[in-house]
Amino acid sequence: MKNMKGKLLTLVLFLALMLTACGKDEVSSLVVENKSEETVLNGTSELVYGSEQIDPADWEKAKDALKNMGIGWNLGNTLETVADAGGWFWRNHPYPKPSDFETYWGNPVTKPIVMERFHEAGFGFIRVPVSWAEKMDGNMNISKAWMDRVQEVVDYVLANDMYCILNVHHDTGAGAWLKADAEHYDEMSKKFIAIWTQVAERFKDYDYHLIFEGFNEILDKNDDWNANKTTAADLEAVNRLNQDFVNTIRASKSPNNKNRNLVCNTYAAGHSDNILKAFKMPTDSVCTGRLMAEIHMYSPYNFALNEEKVDGKAPDTYKYNLFLDEYKQQIISEMQALKNRFTTKLKVPLIIGEWGATKKNNLEERCKHAQVMVYYSAFYGFACCQWMGMMTGNDRTTGTWTEPELRDIIINTYRERTSVDAIHED
Repeated sequence: MKNMKGKLLTLVLFLALMLTACGKDEVSSLVVENKSEETVLNGTSELVYGSEQIDPADWEKAKDALKNMGIGWNLGNTLETVADAGGWFWRNHPYPKPSDFETYWGNPVTKPIVMERFHEAGFGFIRVPVSWAEKMDGNMNISKAWMDRVQEVVDYVLANDMYCILNVHHDTGAGAWLKADAEHYDEMSKKFIAIWTQVAERFKDYDYHLIFEGFNEILDKNDDWNANKTTAADLEAVNRLNQDFVNTIRASKSPNNKNRNLVCNTYAAGHSDNILKAFKMPTDSVCTGRLMAEIHMYSPYNFALNEEKVDGKAPDTYKYNLFLDEYKQQIISEMQALKNRFTTKLKVPLIIGEWGATKKNNLEERCKHAQVMVYYSAFYGFACCQWMGMMTGNDRTTGTWTEPELRDIIINTYRERTSVDAIHED
């Protein structure tokens, strides 16, 4: 009898190990919550809610996603870090791990608790900025370890019943390789397409809660943020790269990718007249109504980014630290122009993918700024996604709110405004 029990125990353990091993070979299951029951997405092209199956062709269109996403936050200075070529980073990390990149700009390795806190607070989507080129080999293959880590963070977001925007981030920007550069478009396009081909393949079984964003703040070869001297050909290169992005995702064999909502940025994610006039939405030959546009809005500049001490008074009374009424009027005016361009003329949903203001010992004033940004974004029918703030540095380890006052004004203002219909629905 003793030997029989031992044999039975051995058999049970063997079967358990076999089941575990089989599970590892399958596509990772993502558990999300429905209002009344638990739902499991296990790598099929259909999302199952109880007995109902939602074909990807019937997924929500971009305009509906924009409303359902709610208010957002950027997981900034984390997966999008880029190292100093040949400098300190590489001397100290000759064989870097994903965590070496992830923590390079002062934030800890991201934990699920961060996403839990944002979900609990009422946020509806998280933008996950990612840089890819440094993690590619000579054949343009992205490191499996890096891709695994990105997927892990995406899963943190989706497991908390929020949307996730995944992008190509500091592969663009000052000094980066992906440029608004017509002369070198062909070589850049090849690498850009290689990145999105691999990302699309890795996430091919994810449902509509995962949204792809082609690139972040792309600049010309002179790193001109305002495009004042950017040539027409180089501005057109931005449109060509956006088209490459859409074509690449739609070329996937995955029904999910063929119907996934996609986001396209303007030059520098800017919204000046010359940038908006040059911007064209890509053609989507596979499906309609599944593209969004994005701009960033650090407005007004003097309040949001200018740290010059113009008055020579105490830090809390510097002119640029105070949110003046003229700043509110400027934001309203800029958002009216955005509505005219994107909602009325291009007829495309718009995300303000980044907004915020530098900390200048002026939390109360920044809360006033946040209130205006969130209220009028919702008023004009835009989604908006705050950059950093609220939870940075080691506070992310424990999920502690750095600035709960800012969190509260963002959430409460959004809820107040969305209790009525957005203006673009009138």
